[in-house]
Amino acid sequence: MPRLHHDKYAYDESHEFLHLEHVFHQDYVMLMDIVLMSDTFLDLQKDIFQEYFSLLVDRLETETKEKNVRRVVEHTLQELNAKLTLFADKIDKVDYFAIKWSIRVFFDNVLIGSLIGDTSMMIFRDNALYYAVSNDYDNVERIDLFSEFLEWEMTPGDEMILLGYDIHTVFDKQELKKFDNLFSLQHGDVVDFLEEIMSMRIDMSLATFILRTTYSASWEKVLAHKNSTFPHVWKGVRGYVWSLAHKILPSWDWDWETIRYPVVISVLSLLILGLGIGLLSGLTSTSAPVMESVDGTMTEVTIQSIKKDLAYFQRLDPTSDQKSHLYRQLTEQLDFLDSQWLWPDDVKELRTLVETSYQQGFNIVYVNNFNVFTDEVTGTDSTTIAFNENESSSLGSPVRLFVANGWLNILGSVGSLLDVIDDDRRGTLITYDFDGSSESALQTCTPNLLNNGAYCVSDINALYNVTKAGLEWLTIDTGDSFPSSISDVATFGRSNFYILTRSLYDNQRDVYITRYTNVVGSQTQFTKPTDYPVSVISGVVLEPERMTIDTTFLMWDGGQVHQWYRAGQWLTLTDRPIDMLGGDETNGYSDSVEILTHESTRYILLFDRENQTLTVYDTVGMKTNDSFAQDYEMSYVMRFIFNVSASVVDVALDDTTANAPIVYVLTSEGVYKIKLIDFVEDIVSPTT
Repeated sequence: MPRLHHDKYAYDESHEFLHLEHVFHQDYVMLMDIVLMSDTFLDLQKDIFQEYFSLLVDRLETETKEKNVRRVVEHTLQELNAKLTLFADKIDKVDYFAIKWSIRVFFDNVLIGSLIGDTSMMIFRDNALYYAVSNDYDNVERIDLFSEFLEWEMTPGDEMILLGYDIHTVFDKQELKKFDNLFSLQHGDVVDFLEEIMSMRIDMSLATFILRTTYSASWEKVLAHKNSTFPHVWKGVRGYVWSLAHKILPSWDWDWETIRYPVVISVLSLLILGLGIGLLSGLTSTSAPVMESVDGTMTEVTIQSIKKDLAYFQRLDPTSDQKSHLYRQLTEQLDFLDSQWLWPDDVKELRTLVETSYQQGFNIVYVNNFNVFTDEVTGTDSTTIAFNENESSSLGSPVRLFVANGWLNILGSVGSLLDVIDDDRRGTLITYDFDGSSESALQTCTPNLLNNGAYCVSDINALYNVTKAGLEWLTIDTGDSFPSSISDVATFGRSNFYILTRSLYDNQRDVYITRYTNVVGSQTQFTKPTDYPVSVISGVVLEPERMTIDTTFLMWDGGQVHQWYRAGQWLTLTDRPIDMLGGDETNGYSDSVEILTHESTRYILLFDRENQTLTVYDTVGMKTNDSFAQDYEMSYVMRFIFNVSASVVDVALDDTTANAPIVYVLTSEGVYKIKLIDFVEDIVSPTT
């Protein structure tokens, strides 16, 4: 079995150290080392870790494959995290339970494990820093959780150092990059060197501990190492040398009876020495390339290491933030190998695998043709209406699309197509008459109060009601004017019309929503407005361009969904950035994002007009549940990426379909229907 030698250096003995160890069989050992920073309910904390360590022992006892060990460890740690969270939630006496250290499983020559709390790990090989990682997970719970998942192929002689502090706050990026040079100047022990530098920069009691584990194996194990070429090299050298000696030495003429064997031994020794030097030189010169990542970490990159990371990527849930991080790492490593002109055929093949895994792993649907949305059961074409030449010219540039009472309203810059059902029932086409003013087009719209048309904002911020009768001005019964700078408009219920604008006053920076109530019997005349300022964190300036209403206001700003809601009877709106879990963060969002949802659905859709994507999120703590209406999170489900001949201009969500969402897609060529629920159900409850 692997020989593990441990040296522990503690800098604060006031905390409880818990060490658990189990040897399954040869080459298979599990270690759990935990530092409990809080002594409140200390025995209960220890019981939890001991319970799950025993559970891991039971589950791993019969596992003989690396991938199964990895799966069991990861799954059990998720269960342990849930148990720790539940424990902390029940204890009101402690604001936060701080925990440090790690769990490690040595399986064959592979290290599988995870870090918890403010912990870092460094791996040294031949006195050189090969790998450094800090547990940088931003925990929102009241207790530290296992988060940074580790996997490393160990080589005999490797030194693994765990310390209870973020190594990246002790050494900067350049120092870690040049760590080998800094350490070599000291000519001492690496722990002594770490202690010396850390003691000059931090209070060592904050570091809590340093644990060094030296990994070694038997000589037989070294020869059996799956990446070792030594046994094959030696066998080839030995055979070549004896063959050469046999051919050369007997051909000499003089008498060898006295000196034959000494000469043979001498020649063999010289040949072995020369070939050995050549082989070692070749092996040294072909060592794996080392890449510097964005955070300054030095990583050895090989085709085998990329394949392992890819296999791990394929297993991660798309709601995991780690999946996006790992995808970015894979693409960076392939780019690096490309730049070094290394293994081009393998890199090309892996790029294809990574792209396929990306699509499958993040539930990506590439839309190159809207035929992909044809109903396979009924054979119904996805095309709801294809614009004819007259409609295209009369609409101008398509602006917005709405679904009202089962009908589609298509708003263009210079005309509209109202009450559309399908190609056979094409609705009413109207063009706008702007009375010869300087305005020439509509910019944005929202369904009107009667759902028989839309309220629209023109390019000079004039407000109109667009119906089959044409354009009609919106007015305020007091003679006041609407705001002069309008970002978006929306309606809710039968009487409320909202305008999103910058501050109503030049000397203020607040974003305002203004509510207008219609005069009874009219949907074009409104009463005096009510202003809703927004309370945000000091120094934060919000500049949303669109709003959606589902009993609260949903805004897109700064790459995130914000929820604005009234607390009690106060008019001031509270700003709550909503956590967005999972998804591909490497290909994020532009500023041109529209939020699609309504009060009856649990789903939130994000249409990115610039990047041509439609991303679907479920809500954790469903937003349709009053208990979570202002406390839910968005959990990634899937994404459509449109690459069609005519760009997607707008997407509309049918508000009559609740949790079986149907959406309509608007382009300059027509409108297309997507039964979104079919795709969502295939992901959540796959049929195969």
